[in-house]
This record gives sequence, C-alpha cells and structure tokens, in this order.
Amino acid sequence: MAAYLVKVFLNSDLVVGFGLYSLLYIITRSYLRQKEWQAAFDRDACRVVSIAGLLWFLVVCHYLLAPAYETERRVFVSRLTGPYWFAYGGLGASWFLLTQLLWFRFLRRSSVFRILISTWLISLFYFEYFVIWVTSLHRDFLPSSWSTLTYPLVSILYSFLKLLEFLAITLIFHIATLRIRRLFAPKRQQHPHAS
Repeated sequence: MAAYLVKVFLNSDLVVGFGLYSLLYIITRSYLRQKEWQAAFDRDACRVVSIAGLLWFLVVCHYLLAPAYETERRVFVSRLTGPYWFAYGGLGASWFLLTQLLWFRFLRRSSVFRILISTWLISLFYFEYFVIWVTSLHRDFLPSSWSTLTYPLVSILYSFLKLLEFLAITLIFHIATLRIRRLFAPKRQQHPHAS
C-alpha cells in the first residue's frame, strides 16, 4: 500500500503541480523580465519533477515485481494485459518520458515545449483516472459501482492544492541546493596587497 501511495504522490501531486506551475511560469516570463532567482527556481523545479519521474518508474517496477498484496498485483497485471492495455501502458510511458525530457536545457527553456508538456501532464492526470475507471468497470455494469464521480469544484480545489504542494517541495529543494552550494563553494581570499 505504501508503494501505491508513493506512486500516486509522485505522478499526481508533483507532476500535475509542475504542470500548473509551468503554465504560470511561462505566462509570467512572457510579460515580466525574468530575474536570476526565477531561472534558478525554475531549473530546480524541472529537476524535482525529473527526479520524481525516475522515482515513479522505480516504484512502478517495484509494484509490479514485489507487490504487498497479491490482489494488488492481479489488478495491476490485469490492467496492463487487459483489453485496454494500450491506454494504461501509454499512460505510464508518457509520465516517464515527458518528465525525462526536462533534463535537456533547450527543451526546458522552450516556451512552446513547456506549454505543450504542461497541458499534456495535467491532462494525463485526469486521463489516468478515466483509464482506471474504465478498466475497473468494463465488466461491471452495476450502478452501485458508478460512485467514482468527482465534482468540478472539488477537482479545481484539489488542483490548486497540488500546485501549492509542488511549490512548497520545490522551494525546500531550492533552499537546500543553495545551502549546499554555499557550503562547498570555494572561499574567496582577499589578496594581501589589495586595499
């Protein structure tokens, strides 16, 4: 169960939060002059989401090879090998590949690419719930199983909370990297004859 929660946190909270952050960043970058700290924060945000993509891939591999419960493994394998395998597999490949493209500086700085990847990552989150819903209910026709509907206001508030969560985690990462750089930066010594 812990591996599942980590998987959900990595792909839904961090990646969707990054998608929302990227849209806001591109909009503000196009209208305001970019400062050095904004570029450094954005670089760290891209690193956080790329590392989250790698961790998500490792958790999925662990979830497939060593699940906590046999029923979880059966559900996971049935989704991967069932009639909608292409949607479930394509979804996972998209999560992983799109986050790994952010390691490249020219893609990370491209406004068009960032807008495309942001909207794609946000839409993947909702598409994932749709795929899970369809793969779970494709043989279940009971109306009592249809209670997975979420309301639009709840979804909007949930997305806003994801954005705040992503910004908090990225801020912690950014501050930690600044502190580490200061610790290991060479100390400047003043020349004895300089006055």
